[in-house]
Amino acid sequence: MTPLVSAVTIVRDCEQFLAEALDSVFDQTYGDLELVVVDDGSTDRSAEIAERYVRAAPDRVRLVRHTDGGSRGMSAARALGVEVAQGDFLGFLDADDVWLPEKIAEQVAILEAHPTAGMVYGRTQMWHSWDANARRSDYFYDLGVEPDRLYPPLRLLPQLLENRVQTPTTCNALIRRQVYDNAGGFEETFPGLYEDQVFFAKLYVASATYVSNRGWARYRRHSRNEPGRGFSYVRYYRERRAFLEWLADYLGNAAVDGEVGAMLAAELGRARHPYRAALAARLRPTPLPVEPAARRSAAAVSVIICFRDAEAHLGQAIASVESQEHESWELILVDDGSTDSSTEIARRAACRNPERIRYVDHPGHANLGKSSSRNAGLRAAQGQYVVFLDADDLLLPRKLSHQAAFLDSEPDVDAVYGRTWYWDEPAERTRARERLSRLGVRWGETQEPPDLLVRFLERPGSVPCLCSFMARRDALLRLGGFDESLQDLYEDQTLVAKLALHCRIRVDALPGERYRQHEGSSTRRAIREGSYHPWRPNAARRRYLEWLEAYSTQLDTPPSGSLAAALARATRPYRHPRAYRMLAPAAHGWQLLRDRLVVLMRPEPGA
Repeated sequence: MTPLVSAVTIVRDCEQFLAEALDSVFDQTYGDLELVVVDDGSTDRSAEIAERYVRAAPDRVRLVRHTDGGSRGMSAARALGVEVAQGDFLGFLDADDVWLPEKIAEQVAILEAHPTAGMVYGRTQMWHSWDANARRSDYFYDLGVEPDRLYPPLRLLPQLLENRVQTPTTCNALIRRQVYDNAGGFEETFPGLYEDQVFFAKLYVASATYVSNRGWARYRRHSRNEPGRGFSYVRYYRERRAFLEWLADYLGNAAVDGEVGAMLAAELGRARHPYRAALAARLRPTPLPVEPAARRSAAAVSVIICFRDAEAHLGQAIASVESQEHESWELILVDDGSTDSSTEIARRAACRNPERIRYVDHPGHANLGKSSSRNAGLRAAQGQYVVFLDADDLLLPRKLSHQAAFLDSEPDVDAVYGRTWYWDEPAERTRARERLSRLGVRWGETQEPPDLLVRFLERPGSVPCLCSFMARRDALLRLGGFDESLQDLYEDQTLVAKLALHCRIRVDALPGERYRQHEGSSTRRAIREGSYHPWRPNAARRRYLEWLEAYSTQLDTPPSGSLAAALARATRPYRHPRAYRMLAPAAHGWQLLRDRLVVLMRPEPGA
């Protein structure tokens, strides 16, 4: 016998959309379903529309109102719907949103397969295309965690506090009735603003949550739920204060970990001092809204991930590729001699989706290094465009669609890159190090060779991450790919330098990836071993500069005067090591001061 699911729809003056929402409940492929419609004091024809559904299916649909017939807000309306609901599972659907047909069937199957899960949710489509005159396209937000897995209580609370990624939406979640009751349901003191975050915070504390990569609902965007004024940090922090203070009181003496406690304290501090927080936010670059380009590309994109002993993060990287909005992609997983379970993770992914995902390794399962592995992936690639992704990083959902659409529109440009979100692992987030990279050059423009390379030599901190690029495959093959004389540290910059020397490159403002900061990264290991330093002269950078000098002398045309001068300045610390051992701290301090002045005088695009 299948469990009964109760769909609770609240409505207040939404006659334009209500019928479509209710139809989406009846269109579910799951059969054991009841519908409770709560009229929260409507003054239009919403109640009449709901009554038609009651007459058509009186055994499955009920219409209820508050005793005084008035409006008490969304929390009270949903709580009333649950009071009369009889289902083992609860799903909530606002009157202007819709469910996709497989939502309930798939979510029930997940909850039955994971009996400790109190809730399941997936991806929600921000839905503009219902309006033929909409100025924006549909899009998804990043989930922020590895999908298709179960998370224990409290584990997802940091995502709710950060408010940077998609957390549960009422139209997308399915909840066990028993867990709802144990958590105490909705808080009627929050009638409209943040009422959903209060509710989901209680569920995060009370039970485990399953996060799926499936999209099950469409959240309709229209004039009544889009902000009527421009974004204001002051207003944002003021409005969050009531929620954050409620959460601090609700958690009380609960056994929250250090991360949750520290993050809550920091967010509360910002909310209690909104003007100071707004000033700090405007002085620090923040990510652009995640929305797809208006143009759509049909070009095939090859994503190449080379990995070695990456079991902790490889699954997330693969999932971020599978979550791309772009339809035509292939993923090539190049195993550089792994000795842990990452080999099996990659092989399972290739077996799960053999048409799109391929597993490649070197003869004898050898470890040849990053450059050789990426070149092997490049030789195997069949896409028109190529993206290189490290196994510990993630692509944001619109990365491929946005950059591919641009390369389609500019046939004389061989590569495009944007900003990157530098992302600390939650367990290692001991201070505010997360940041959106600065470009260091004008965004929205195409750079001619070798201008970018000159800039990168003069400002090493402006060199983009390899994963931020998308390049034409034929251009990469023409350049010979990565130079295999460098296999670790600066090996990625050999390809970046080749592109900047020979190709026109577009610099974009939109971030497309999350670059994970963690103690196991090759950069952190090199710092600990003394072979690399972020700003002092070091052996790794010296090897790269020696390679660049040799490469530039082999060109058919000699390097330009600006490039030769920049290269001479970059190698000066290695020709005069004693002097630069003392000068390096002062030079680094001056660079930091200049960068801060640039931020103040010429801010790059923010949220």
